Amino acid sequence: MSELEKLHADKAKIQSQIWDIEQAETAKINKKLLGKCFRYWDTFGSGGDGWWLYAKVIDVDAGNPIAHRFQIDANGGMEIEPRHVLWHDLSSGYDKISNAAFDAAWTDFKAAIGSITP
Repeated sequence: MSELEKLHADKAKIQSQIWDIEQAETAKINKKLLGKCFRYWDTFGSGGDGWWLYAKVIDVDAGNPIAHRFQIDANGGMEIEPRHVLWHDLSSGYDKISNAAFDAAWTDFKAAIGSITP
C-alpha cells in the first residue's frame, strides 16, 4: 500500500469515527425534542402569501426527529404527514410553540377538513 493509499484509508476511518460521534450527539439533542411542538412560516418560495406549517416531534429514529406535521397552504391545499422525518435543524426557522397552541391548530385543521364537500 502506498503512502497516499494509507493516508486515504486513515482519512476514511477518521471520517467514519467523526460521523458516529456527531450522530450520537445529535441523537441526544433530538431526544430532548420528544413531545415538543413547533410552527414554521412557509411560502411557495416566491415571496407571496404564506401560512403556518405545524410539527410535533413524536419519535426519534436513527437520531432524526420524526414529527406529525400538517398545513393548509395559501391556496387552501391541505397536507398531513403523520411520520415526517425532519432532516434539518429545527432551530432554522421553526418557532417553538406550546402543546396547547399546537392542539388548537390541529383542531382548526380537522374542522377545515370536515367542512370540505365534494
